[in-house]
Amino acid sequence: MQVSLRKVNDSELSEIAVMAERIWKIYYSEFISMEQIVYMLNKFYSNDSMLDQVKNGQRFYFIEHENQVKGFTSMSKNEEGNYFIHKLYIDPVHHASKIGSEVIACLESLMNIDPSKGESFVTLTDNRENYKAINFYFKNGFKIDKVENFDIGEGYFMTDFVMKKQIKK
Repeated sequence: MQVSLRKVNDSELSEIAVMAERIWKIYYSEFISMEQIVYMLNKFYSNDSMLDQVKNGQRFYFIEHENQVKGFTSMSKNEEGNYFIHKLYIDPVHHASKIGSEVIACLESLMNIDPSKGESFVTLTDNRENYKAINFYFKNGFKIDKVENFDIGEGYFMTDFVMKKQIKK
């Protein structure tokens, strides 16, 4: 299987928003309300919001397999030289295809790790009720670091696990 990541340019961000809406409404309705899904899509996937995310260091990528876009991901590097995966969304019809594990490997290959700085980590957050994704991350070497509740406004919270994986180069 050959999965590749193609960097998203600013003019393609609207395609990310369309994919996010389709994926979120199918997948997340199992454990968060449709009202919260709509709120979060508007908050995090408006063009202005995504442009701000890019300005703040996030890099968005299309996930491509067999010459088709199957999803998207984004990550950033923090001050300590560690990385954060903000988004990793694959069309639900492809969830059992091993694409996700290849995406993790692709993201890790993009990480510029300096071994002289000691341990390096990649971190992400995931809804505590998202059992399929949590198990996927466990299989890919992530461990639960802590439990957090993030206030995202309008009375909504993201009730997440913060998951972490040590990166070795």
